[in-house]
Amino acid sequence: EYETAHGEHAYRYSQFCAHYHEYRGTLARSMRQVHRAGEKVFIDYSGDTVAVIDPKSGEIRTAEIFVATLGASKYAYAGATSFQAAQCGDCRPHSPHVARRMACPCGELGV
Repeated sequence: EYETAHGEHAYRYSQFCAHYHEYRGTLARSMRQVHRAGEKVFIDYSGDTVAVIDPKSGEIRTAEIFVATLGASKYAYAGATSFQAAQCGDCRPHSPHVARRMACPCGELGV
């Protein structure tokens, strides 16, 4: 159909590949994703811990760094917790007004 419509001006496979290769060079090397507002929040722990010192006793405890990012706006939140509370299969938003789904560290989506 394409060749019939364009006749002798139709691209052949090698010419198409050359044009596509040129076009591909203009693309950013990031994964393009479309996020709707309020649809997803991405959560994870940083993997690093920080020392928390009790000012009264001087006791040193470790805290996990929790990070959440809203998909559409890319607003981020980070906080320290005493342990990793978000386990796979238990990724539910603390507030129903945050997002409809949470993208968990294990790849599952909590609803």
